[in-house]
Amino acid sequence: MIYKNQANSESIIEVYEKDVNLIDTEVNNLNDNLLSTCTDEDFTGYEIEMHGLFSKLDTLKIILKEEMKKLVRNDNNTNACQNIANTNVKNLKLPHIELPVFTSNYMEWISFCDLFLASVGNNNTLSNSQKLQYLKLSVKAKQPLYYNLFR
Repeated sequence: MIYKNQANSESIIEVYEKDVNLIDTEVNNLNDNLLSTCTDEDFTGYEIEMHGLFSKLDTLKIILKEEMKKLVRNDNNTNACQNIANTNVKNLKLPHIELPVFTSNYMEWISFCDLFLASVGNNNTLSNSQKLQYLKLSVKAKQPLYYNLFR
């Protein structure tokens, strides 16, 4: 299965390869034109210079192709990670955690808060919305404390 980003990356690579090939063709044509007008005494020096330039151009083409392949691989890895993350979020169910219950008795607040923070609040694997769900499940008061926050 080809992902949209992968297809885009591959088409971008193809465009760059075409551009590089056009530049290569133009350089070869310019070289042929210059060689046809070059005098014999200048020919050897010019040929050595052009050989060096063609060698650099070939090296650049190889480097460009390798870098583009790396980009496609990175796009593929990114897509795979995003798909895994999206799947995990969609299928996520809150794990059962034995939580303290807060009944709005202020004498229980400190112990409730400490236990809740230790088991849920400081848990970096839970999102803020998951933490809120756990808090809602833990507060068993006639009118929960958070009720007034949303009015």
